[in-house]
Amino acid sequence: MAATATLVKQWWDGKKIWAQVNIVLSGSYVQGGDTCSLAALGIKSSLVPFSFDLQSTAGTAAQAVNLYQWVPGTTQANGKIRCFIGAVAELAAGAYPAPAATTDTVAGTFAFEIR
Repeated sequence: MAATATLVKQWWDGKKIWAQVNIVLSGSYVQGGDTCSLAALGIKSSLVPFSFDLQSTAGTAAQAVNLYQWVPGTTQANGKIRCFIGAVAELAAGAYPAPAATTDTVAGTFAFEIR
């Protein structure tokens, strides 16, 4: 199963569309990044995001803060999220580790051009 994105809110600042998204990881990770589609979220742009920021929301002492990186795709449907558990090395291919990844929600902010 791929990473699942949920739209929290979106707004237009007069120049670009901003989307705040929560991403939940489940299933298995693929080396180089897990596919995460933004296509069906109702974002008011059909373009791929040109700016993005992903943050771990890990909040317990037992859970290391992870780093996440967005890899833009050719469409909103085929972007990828790369996972660095414990912020050291990219997660190896295989099942997402619990609780390090499976209980972490990734908060993402994406910016889109309007055309």
